[in-house]
Amino acid sequence: MLRHVLVPLDASPGAESILDRLMPILGRPGTDTVLLHIAVPPLAAALDPRAADDARAEAQGYVKAAAKRLSAKGVRCRGVVRPGSPAAAILEAAAEKTNGMIAMATHARRGLARVAFGSVGESVLRESPVPVLLLRVAEEGKAAPLKVRRIVVPIDGSALALEVAPHVAELVQAFGARVTLVHVLPPKPAMGETVAHAERVVEEAKALFSEEGVDCDALVRTGDAAEEIVDAAELKRADLVAITSHGRSGIARAVLGSVAERVLRTCPVPLLVSRSRA
Repeated sequence: MLRHVLVPLDASPGAESILDRLMPILGRPGTDTVLLHIAVPPLAAALDPRAADDARAEAQGYVKAAAKRLSAKGVRCRGVVRPGSPAAAILEAAAEKTNGMIAMATHARRGLARVAFGSVGESVLRESPVPVLLLRVAEEGKAAPLKVRRIVVPIDGSALALEVAPHVAELVQAFGARVTLVHVLPPKPAMGETVAHAERVVEEAKALFSEEGVDCDALVRTGDAAEEIVDAAELKRADLVAITSHGRSGIARAVLGSVAERVLRTCPVPLLVSRSRA
């Protein structure tokens, strides 16, 4: 997952601010970074072709300058400019590499939902062939490098929820992070939703993570699922929450569903979303 990192940039200070936070990932030996800027032709281009050429040259100058700044810090990277729809261009670039991920900026005031449910971010999350890392734009003066010491992984007893395990394992290996599994029972459990069943779900998940070389601790909680997941992340002082989205219905069940949507809106830490192969 960490061999190729695609970072879309839209020339805003917020989008570019995550580069410093990503340094622990981008600066790892063997990691290639692509800074992607989408060139949207100005309206004047329909009347004056020179306007399109000027816009393209400006875009290339911007992304090359950003790549040069990263290269000076020891990051192996290059800047790329592509025309067309932003979402389509991001997905096309991501599909060209295996063992990669997309890292996208979000805006702190509106939380992760601003990018996750915007037209571009929603399409990327729904269709991305690689995991997507969402990071909040840091407040001025607080762009500290990302540290991944504790990862919270919500589980629900389904095999799909555990498909994020290999990606989590790579982060554990890269950062020496610890993993906490979180399973939430509803306030009014349905038939079969017992503490004993939840403990079996946890043990099965631990066994799968163990096959990936990851030892986990776990929390079984009762209450509102979104609130309990966010609370668990705060309780464990997590640096990342990692979830699997359900590919067959896009991300509706895992990300656009009521639980995960609220996690996106309220979770104070970065989120890693991995689309299910199912």
